[in-house]
Amino acid sequence: MTAILTSMTFSMTFSLTASANAVPYKSVTYTWNEGAFKGAQYKIDLKEKSLRWEGLAGGEKGKSAKEDKVAYIELNKNLTMVTWLESVGYTVTVIVNTETMRVDGVASNNKEHYVLSGKVDKLVQ
Repeated sequence: MTAILTSMTFSMTFSLTASANAVPYKSVTYTWNEGAFKGAQYKIDLKEKSLRWEGLAGGEKGKSAKEDKVAYIELNKNLTMVTWLESVGYTVTVIVNTETMRVDGVASNNKEHYVLSGKVDKLVQ
């Protein structure tokens, strides 16, 4: 299957050869440069059936949580989608590009929908 992703800042085509739930790396730290959470920095630690996120800067600095409803999907050798349902009701989906060190994502619930983009600060394999 071929799909096209489009956001305010980029467009690309990828072939979905989903390797669902294979942990792509140990952790990723990223900063949102655009969107409602501009300037916020997060670190996510990835496990096989869970992840832990931690706010390092911005409005959620010092906050963290372990989330058990997660999925990792390798879109191609450079793109991985990480998605999780937070216990507070938000679904967060981020696409990490290890070639450009860019991150794009969406955080939403039944009332709010935020489109975000930024940069990968650190990636631990």
